[in-house]
Amino acid sequence: MAAGRIPGAIQPGQRTIERDIEAKIPDPATPLVLYCGGGFRSALAADNLQKMGYTDVISMDGGMRGWREKGLPTE
Repeated sequence: MAAGRIPGAIQPGQRTIERDIEAKIPDPATPLVLYCGGGFRSALAADNLQKMGYTDVISMDGGMRGWREKGLPTE
């Protein structure tokens, strides 16, 4: 994935979200929008978080690529 992130996003280490999520976001009802470069890895992570009990999790369609194609801001 190219450098940058969506403004205000928390960016956990790749492949560690399931390990670290409870410390960073302890409330399983917190709305979470996951994204990656194209949307595949974030869909898998969203599924895992739902299995862990997080109740308001989605994967952003198109990922960061789609975000940039729409001309939306990055930081």
